[in-house]
Amino acid sequence: MNELSIIGETVVTPWGAYADGVVNIRNGKIVGVGPAREERPLRGAEILRCDGQFILPGFVDIHVHGALGYDAMANSYEALDKISRFYASHGTTSLLMTTISSPID
Repeated sequence: MNELSIIGETVVTPWGAYADGVVNIRNGKIVGVGPAREERPLRGAEILRCDGQFILPGFVDIHVHGALGYDAMANSYEALDKISRFYASHGTTSLLMTTISSPID
């Protein structure tokens, strides 16, 4: 089994920031996040120390024009679905579709 525990100065989540935080990952999936007093590193896991760093479990991409040949300006469910699924498959947990000024047509 592939297990990793990331230990850092501060872990930032939607619920708050935890000093001395831990992020536990099993087989590529986050299985636990929290302060070290509550979330212990996985037994036998590889330990990655990120002292003095911020850890954000999940990536927020704030500038996305498209993916896989689909454009955020396409105004179709299919395009937005394909773009969103592509980014999610690479670890992006949130994204902001970025558009440009253009004529209505």
